[in-house]
Amino acid sequence: MKIFITLATLLFTTLASAGILIEPQFGYILSNKYSGTIGLSGPSSITLPADYKSTGPEYGARLGYQVLGLMGGLNYGHSTGKSKNSDGTTDDLKATNIGAFVGYSAPILVRAWLAYNFSSKTTIDTSSIKGNSTELGLGFTGIPFLSVNFIYRMYKYTEITDLGSTWTATNFNPKEIELAISAPFNLF
Repeated sequence: MKIFITLATLLFTTLASAGILIEPQFGYILSNKYSGTIGLSGPSSITLPADYKSTGPEYGARLGYQVLGLMGGLNYGHSTGKSKNSDGTTDDLKATNIGAFVGYSAPILVRAWLAYNFSSKTTIDTSSIKGNSTELGLGFTGIPFLSVNFIYRMYKYTEITDLGSTWTATNFNPKEIELAISAPFNLF
């Protein structure tokens, strides 16, 4: 009888800590920068110097499943801001990331995740830039119902379209740092 009670308790505990994860997020990109050269091949082959920085707000969400602290699912993020170039000019910037994540939410104060964004699209002025990105996230859950998140994102852009021409890009790998607040809800 004791074994039955122990197994039933373990099963109930497992089911009670499992559920659908819905996590809206709002953040601010503290730094997105790139300095170096970009190789372009397409209508012509050229190497261009690039030096820019950008900041701005970001919103998004994660939707997935969580069981015993392990979590996984899909993530979405959209940001807007201004890109400041080395020549002093500024351009409007919009970026969207869509991907998948896996992570762990510890019982006390900390959660961490890794995401692969298979679609990273950025629009700067008239240029459309496509590629992917990887993100590492660390959250502090000491505030009830909230997680304060530090996110480090590494982009790998592979295609640039500008003025009707499309180029394949190499060596265009900006890095981004974001501070965000999210509200992870587990349903069921």
